[in-house]
Amino acid sequence: VTREIETNGQFNFESDFKNATTSKVDETMQGLEIVKQTEHAGMYYAMVALNRESYLLGIHSDLQRLQAEYNDFVTRGENSINEGRIFAGITNYLDAQNLTSEFYALMATYNALSEVPYGAGDELGLGNMVTEIRSVLERISISVVSGDNQSAARGRELSEPLVVSVTYNRTGSEVPVSGMPIRVTYQDGTVADRITTGSNGRASINLTAVPVRRETNRVTFQPIFTAIPGAYRNIVRNLETTATYQIEAAPRVPIAVVIYDEDQVRQSAVERRVASTVERLGFEINDDANYLMQGVIAVTDYEEISGTAGTQIVARVRLDLQVIDRSTNSTIGSVSGDGTGMSNRNEAEALRASFNRINVNRRELSEVLGSLTEE
Repeated sequence: VTREIETNGQFNFESDFKNATTSKVDETMQGLEIVKQTEHAGMYYAMVALNRESYLLGIHSDLQRLQAEYNDFVTRGENSINEGRIFAGITNYLDAQNLTSEFYALMATYNALSEVPYGAGDELGLGNMVTEIRSVLERISISVVSGDNQSAARGRELSEPLVVSVTYNRTGSEVPVSGMPIRVTYQDGTVADRITTGSNGRASINLTAVPVRRETNRVTFQPIFTAIPGAYRNIVRNLETTATYQIEAAPRVPIAVVIYDEDQVRQSAVERRVASTVERLGFEINDDANYLMQGVIAVTDYEEISGTAGTQIVARVRLDLQVIDRSTNSTIGSVSGDGTGMSNRNEAEALRASFNRINVNRRELSEVLGSLTEE
């Protein structure tokens, strides 16, 4: 599902995939045996017996394996953090924690069948691990070293790169955090880039001045931890830092927007949405303008998906836009966008929905339009 979200005049898209699955598991239990079968009054009965000793032996082996893997991840995590490789250490801790659900589910089965329980408490030290991960995350800090509060014309790169530093506070000393992936996003949620810290704990980006707002704009730097449990998400959100940049005043250059489908039918609704984005980037829409943004929407795929709501038809389209100087009939630049739509009725309805959800990356569009001048 793709939703268009508008907040204070800013548009972005939120995508979500929902799936409901019914699973059937066919598993062979070691030691299971049919010991009696009988029929009575038209009903058939069977009694099975489980060789408990044999079955528990297999579970016990799995529990020992998981416990050894858990301890290995924890040891590697501790060693990495002691060596200053903080991100690698946290990743190992999280890998260890991911083993706990399987371990405790198996242990519950074992203890239900065994006269001598494998354990009754926190065998893996999960409580301590949660505390340790929180402690490590809370000691990480990210800050802007240079490049903050620059100014540039819309769609142009800032003259200096933005540089951030990630450090870990260990007993009063600041240790650089190497190998930390960082997501850089504009105010409207558009991802500017993904960067990674080097051995000195620093990472840089040459940022394009996208006019999300007319004057002061902001970008956010946030460390990326994939599939991090919910218990730590608030801490990760607090790790982010921001930098600002200014958009230099410039005339509102006029641009015409014309978009067709593959049958050369003009798509006015798509034109209006693209034109709205262009206007928010600081340009003027005028059908007689010297600059023309011309686009064609092509269908890239149809697919049928079976789900809980029945069969859905999914349509995917691609919009290719070219910016043309009419006076010279030359192409200045190009940008593209994609749209996905769904319908439980027919392909035509899915196609209309995909047209309504076409999303053009504002950063890429701003870079293409940044070279246009009033003359």
